[in-house]
Amino acid sequence: MASGFLNSFNSLLNIARTNNATNATGEACESAIDYYLYHQLVLIPAAIITLSFAVTKQRRNILLSVLKGRPGLVYPMDSLTRSSRISYACAFGATAFLVYKIVLEQQYAIKLTGATSLRSFIALASMFIYGMMFFPLFTSLAIGSTFGYGLGALYVWMLTAVEIFRLTECNTDLKGRILLVFRNIPSVLCLLYLSVSIPARMILAARKGRFFVWEEDVEETNTLDDIRASYAGHHVAKLLRKPEITPPPEGRIARIKVMLYNLTRRFLYVRQKGFRYPSRILSVMLVGTLVVYTLTYEFLTLLPPLFDLFSGGLIQLVEATVGLEPQPGESEEEATYRTYLFVAYWIIDTTKICVIVANVVATVLSLFNVLHMLSNYRANLLALYRGDHSHIPPAANFSCASHCVNSIKYAGFQVGYIIWAYMIQFIILSLICVIVAVIYILVTNDFTSWLLWFLNLIWPIILTALVIAVGQLLLARFVFLQERGAYLALNNRNLYFIFTYFMFFYNIFLGLVSCLIRILKAMVLGIVFLCRLDNSTLPRRFEFLDPGFKAYVGYMQMEYAHTHPVVVVFTRIMYLGLHNKQHRRVNTRQASGTKGMENGRFQADVKIEMAGPEDEARKRRSMAARFNWYVIYTLLHNPDIRVMRKGYMQMLRQARLLGVNIPVSDRQADVDFEQLQDNIQQAKDKMAAPSGKKNKVSAYEAEEDVENANIPVQHLKDKNEFVAGPEDEARKKNKNVAWYVIYTLLHNPDIRVMRKGYMQMLRQARLLGVNVPVSDRQADVGVKQLHDNIQHTKDKMAFFSMKKNKVSTRCCGSSLLLQ
Repeated sequence: MASGFLNSFNSLLNIARTNNATNATGEACESAIDYYLYHQLVLIPAAIITLSFAVTKQRRNILLSVLKGRPGLVYPMDSLTRSSRISYACAFGATAFLVYKIVLEQQYAIKLTGATSLRSFIALASMFIYGMMFFPLFTSLAIGSTFGYGLGALYVWMLTAVEIFRLTECNTDLKGRILLVFRNIPSVLCLLYLSVSIPARMILAARKGRFFVWEEDVEETNTLDDIRASYAGHHVAKLLRKPEITPPPEGRIARIKVMLYNLTRRFLYVRQKGFRYPSRILSVMLVGTLVVYTLTYEFLTLLPPLFDLFSGGLIQLVEATVGLEPQPGESEEEATYRTYLFVAYWIIDTTKICVIVANVVATVLSLFNVLHMLSNYRANLLALYRGDHSHIPPAANFSCASHCVNSIKYAGFQVGYIIWAYMIQFIILSLICVIVAVIYILVTNDFTSWLLWFLNLIWPIILTALVIAVGQLLLARFVFLQERGAYLALNNRNLYFIFTYFMFFYNIFLGLVSCLIRILKAMVLGIVFLCRLDNSTLPRRFEFLDPGFKAYVGYMQMEYAHTHPVVVVFTRIMYLGLHNKQHRRVNTRQASGTKGMENGRFQADVKIEMAGPEDEARKRRSMAARFNWYVIYTLLHNPDIRVMRKGYMQMLRQARLLGVNIPVSDRQADVDFEQLQDNIQQAKDKMAAPSGKKNKVSAYEAEEDVENANIPVQHLKDKNEFVAGPEDEARKKNKNVAWYVIYTLLHNPDIRVMRKGYMQMLRQARLLGVNVPVSDRQADVGVKQLHDNIQHTKDKMAFFSMKKNKVSTRCCGSSLLLQ
């Protein structure tokens, strides 16, 4: 790799210089390490180390009895982790130059010697070889054991030694050595960091006694203080804390300070305490940045000598034809020819400067976009935590499988977009710089006729458009709108209609120009933010057609689903409670068994048997609590079925009985239960007005108490008014029967329609012509209200039949119906 770059640089310098003896970097360098053979042979130690790691991992589900569940499935990196971020980023940074070779030079691990149709299969095989080459490095970081760090340290030392040998094998002078070092310094620094950090991690793991056990298999018991100290704990505590109300600044200086502070926060990165970026996104951004660095370095190193080659050849052409200086007696054609050649030389020399400037600007723009993407990632993730989907569409817009696939795509897509964005920005900026430079050169050499013609053509259009735009704004503010534009309310309507009519024809021509400007703006913004996957270049309704934005959305939804602080804290608290409960249970059983053994074997058995009912009671309470959780979960996700619950139906029946107003809603589950219960209680208090002492409560009042489903049975038993006088055996028996009836009616209110007294009352009401409320369920009829209506009808009948000794009940009912 280093020899290829050095040979290309030598070729350009040797061509540019007339004398090869002045070559600054020596002869061509051939690497002693064959590129293809090295990447194929490195699979042997990589496979051995990976298999060794697999032996330390146990399977969880498949063939657990075979070889004690070993070997298990190993993975290179937890893509959701926020630990070992720098080490993972450096491990990916070591692969940056390999990414450059794959993407830009199309150099695979297997040499293509056969038909070109095998190219795709060779590419797939090369991706496996390249990935397997760095697999032990990532896996050693994921294991977190002394054994894993030890093998990982040996492997990274081997890779570092090979990389350093490649940099030093070519015999070149100081300039060539500096070029090679600066070109490969990112990957070398990453490998050197891993060469130091992995052995340090190995020592720390040995001190903790974690020799062969994976870090994820070590059970860590967190306390509540640990949960509070974590970022998720701080986030949840902040949510539960009352927000601080900042008073408005007083005074002009204070307002200016606040305005400047808010302005700087919009453009500068503000660190949020405790927030940690995941290892994956840091690794992706680092790889993209290092590839851009490599491209920038090669462009700055190889392109200037190429332009020097063209400019030197042009100078030689001028010297060989007309000479650099004007000669006496030369023709006008020769002078014009010399002028054209000099203009071409200046254009080439200016283009070299433009390319350098465009390269630097494109690099800075790429770095700015990468940093802004990191900041925007944090803002988008926190917005998802708040339930804000104004930027990231909700997860329900796409399937879960689609989100999973897009999350897998994100890392590769982001690096590819960064590379393409840099190259396109470099080309576009180079063209813009060259155009500006050519215009400047032509103007300085008196080639201005075309520019004057263009300005003479376009200045009236620009001036007219500016005057009309400013005039429309002033008219809208001071003439067409009320209160100088403070309200969107027309003032001079007739003048507004006239102006709108005449501006219609002019705005047609202005719309043509505006359309071109719109296209130009879209192109500029699309090119500037091409590497940004967090913003779609398409409108909101067509974002699903943007594969890059879909990949970012999938990644964000995956992060949101697995790292939500509220969910994490809740899970950790539940796990902590379960762990403490199991720990107390084990300690209780051990203490009981130990105490029993002190007095003999029989006493130990007794203790264990006595612990059985306690466990059963605890189990029943646990099952009841779990059942309540299931009920709550079901009602949260199915709020409409609350109207079918027993308590809800009893409350509505009680409200109708007491005449309490129930809010009308399309969905009855939206009724405010607390407010309805308060209204019912107020109605009860009104009906409980003192009416004198009674020795015996009427049957109808007893029926009313039965209808009140919220009154406990024990409360009804305390009403001693039902039985007055001395209690004998017969009365006790009748009292018990009455309470059984009341209890049955409390839990089965619908069977009241089958009781004899209830049916006689309905028959009497129909006979007397009393209105009976129509209901789908007859048990909702108010018994007391119906009794009052019957009594009122009887009183009216008694008033009309006062002069008669006896009137038939059936005739009285008929006469009332005739009236």
